Amino acid sequence: MVKLTQCLIVKNEEQNLLRALHWGKSLFDEVIVVDTGSTDGTVALAEKLGVKVCHFEWIDDFSAARNFAISQCTGDWIFFLDADEYFEDIDVPRLRPLVEKIDKQYVNVNGEKRQYNVIETPWVNVGNNNISRQARIFRNTPHLWYSGAVHEQLQATSGGYLKAYSVQASPAIYHTGYVWSENGNKEKKGARNFKIAQKALEQSPDSAKLRLFAAEALLFEGKYSKAERYFCEAMKNSDGSIWPERAREGYKQWLTTYLHRGNSGEDSPDILVSALRVYAEAVAKFPDDADFDVLVSLLFFKAKDIKKTILFFNNSLSKNSGKISKKLIADNAEVYEKLRNLCGTLKLPVQK
Repeated sequence: MVKLTQCLIVKNEEQNLLRALHWGKSLFDEVIVVDTGSTDGTVALAEKLGVKVCHFEWIDDFSAARNFAISQCTGDWIFFLDADEYFEDIDVPRLRPLVEKIDKQYVNVNGEKRQYNVIETPWVNVGNNNISRQARIFRNTPHLWYSGAVHEQLQATSGGYLKAYSVQASPAIYHTGYVWSENGNKEKKGARNFKIAQKALEQSPDSAKLRLFAAEALLFEGKYSKAERYFCEAMKNSDGSIWPERAREGYKQWLTTYLHRGNSGEDSPDILVSALRVYAEAVAKFPDDADFDVLVSLLFFKAKDIKKTILFFNNSLSKNSGKISKKLIADNAEVYEKLRNLCGTLKLPVQK
């Protein structure tokens, strides 16, 4: 029988850990938790649940932590999900048969008969239902290793290869997003992530992907004007390192910085001019995404320009059947409800 290991790196994940270790309880033969310096009850909870706990001193490098964790695993295949990720209960019984089937399959790699060594599955962000693909299940072999201090990726080392089996629809990994369990302080995590991004950018100054990571960190930290400058550079994507779905989210986060800046009392006309320029870029690349119109509508609503508020909100209703991401609605619940009521008064259709 194929031996399966669940492996995860954690820091202050007490709020997520119980679910993280519960969803695969019937699946795994071994569970490895690598703690990188928790100050809450993460370690005590992991030990209470009876899993193997290892410690790794954090050095601002996610790959270093992941590679250390891999070195502790003894299973034939590793499931390396984060603490805020999981497979749904209905899909868990399908995972072992899937791995055992793939474990025996051979494919042609550069003219040689090889086995699949990675399983790529859909990855669903629960907050906004965006779907991408992730390689979080892989064969435990010395030739597969992580690289990159941030947005680390699984890669083949010298002399090895990476051949992924692609799962099309399900089972899928679900991601709940940030819980900000570190004393509820997202600013602290933002500062940590920006420090990591800065360090990585010293080595790869032309990386758009790293610059986008830095922009997101500054957004979390609440440094909106500085975040806007990093988004501006990142979204040029000069090296092509930002893939399309990541770019889509990048534009939404960029527009969100203008919402925050408006809340802080900055001059509305300048903010609106800049936001409309970003909106034009975003819509040119992703014309059917309703979120961009809603974000601009929210900006005009805060600027008390009701005519343009309605114009952009009405635009959103004609795109993607008026479907707006749940996270966008939740993050702007009070203003969004006012917009719904306003459109209701004007007898415009609104999303249920």
